[in-house]
Amino acid sequence: MSIYVAWSYPAEAGRDVTVLDNRFSTMTEVRRVQWPAYEDPQWSDPMRFQQGIAGGLELFFWGWLPFQRFVHEATGYPVPVYQRVDQAGFHTPLDERVLADTDTLFVWGLDHMITGQEATPAEIEALREFLTREGTCLALGPHHDVGASDDLAVRDVEYHHHGDALVPRRQRFGRYTRSLMAGLGVPVENRYGLRPAVTDVGRNAPLTIARDLDTRGWLEGVSHFNFHMHLPHYAVTTPTSSAAPRPRNPTYSDATAPTWPSASFTSGSRCSGATSGTTPPARRTRNCWPRRSWGAGAAARRSRSARSTTTPASAPTPRAATPSSTSGTTPRASPPPAAATSAGPTLGTRRWPESRGCTA
Repeated sequence: MSIYVAWSYPAEAGRDVTVLDNRFSTMTEVRRVQWPAYEDPQWSDPMRFQQGIAGGLELFFWGWLPFQRFVHEATGYPVPVYQRVDQAGFHTPLDERVLADTDTLFVWGLDHMITGQEATPAEIEALREFLTREGTCLALGPHHDVGASDDLAVRDVEYHHHGDALVPRRQRFGRYTRSLMAGLGVPVENRYGLRPAVTDVGRNAPLTIARDLDTRGWLEGVSHFNFHMHLPHYAVTTPTSSAAPRPRNPTYSDATAPTWPSASFTSGSRCSGATSGTTPPARRTRNCWPRRSWGAGAAARRSRSARSTTTPASAPTPRAATPSSTSGTTPRASPPPAAATSAGPTLGTRRWPESRGCTA
């Protein structure tokens, strides 16, 4: 398994902090909103941790490591993290340097649209070729698209719906993953940032799952998502050609919290946002799975069968990560994670399940 983060780190870290929209939070803003969770010198001392947008971005790498460690423990092989453009400005497109040593690829759409990340025809063709290999799986995860409207009142409605003070009134993600889906003929678009409904015990309301569409059993034993304040709705759009595969009904949906009556993305006090869908078989059995969250039980099942591959000599070095209990666009560690005990993942010989071809 490999993770590909579709952002340009310099473009995101270099955003003007005096501009309110379409940027990540600075570490100072995170500390203020999450006070006192990040007041330990490990996070608050500018001599030890960056206090600008770059510091906020680094929290992502801390947040991803628990998942990387879980997969490493389940499969015996580390999970590299690639960035489309890394801190040093090195550009890593989706080509054989990433794909040759990968069976399952997660593409995380955390690129602000304003930074202009878009898949090239060569990358789309490389992914098509990747999906012809036996046992490969592509999972695309464009994040939320908050504040698309030019109406400031509508943006304010969306902001108060999800309730995350670290998300600006306009934060539009996912141009790269949108371009991948368009190129692969998957008519799905990420919209809004929907706050899940919670039960009176502080847990997400149960998922509504179309069990008959879960032909692979990925949701066996899964009943809830982990709580996240702004889940994207994956809207099925009209295909541009009759040959394009059209997703069927969502495999599952997440109940959405009550919101203001004027909100364009809800109807009444409770609605459902589609967070996954399936496509009919095409050439080989493939599923459209546009969601980053998945059950730990499913990951464990995938570790039972495996095949090994060796890293090509030309493969770039992936970004090392450090541990945390936070994830998503809003870092939420309370208390903050302990100091790193590992140097992070490196690229090497890995294995992953056979006979599970899929796309998202």
